[in-house]
Amino acid sequence: MVDPVHRKKTRLLAELYLATLRMRADKFFPGLRVTDAGPLLFTGATLLVLTMKGKPPTLAAISRFCGIPHTSAARHLQVMSRLGWVRREGRYFIFNLERLDAPEFQEYVRDVTATLSSAVRKLTETVE
Repeated sequence: MVDPVHRKKTRLLAELYLATLRMRADKFFPGLRVTDAGPLLFTGATLLVLTMKGKPPTLAAISRFCGIPHTSAARHLQVMSRLGWVRREGRYFIFNLERLDAPEFQEYVRDVTATLSSAVRKLTETVE
């Protein structure tokens, strides 16, 4: 038997995923297709979290955490470095935290927060 509430929640979650993925791709890697930006976004988010935890990772650690070959991780880091999101210090990679203070990044955080809040509201209404 089909549960219409489950189906609606599933659709809402898929819409949320697609909307936020598109927002991230457009903000961080303008001009790239979402399918090309997705792996860069995952690698970048991994690097951001590890940098903010005070544990700058090596290429091997990023590769292992992301579950991708070293060559793919190196290529992702090279693209992000060229765009100013990443810098290398010896064998460690550091997310450029100064970029988080830029007005366009703050706008991105506000937009994503609003999108997530709207999704929570819709999911809650679905349950009630």
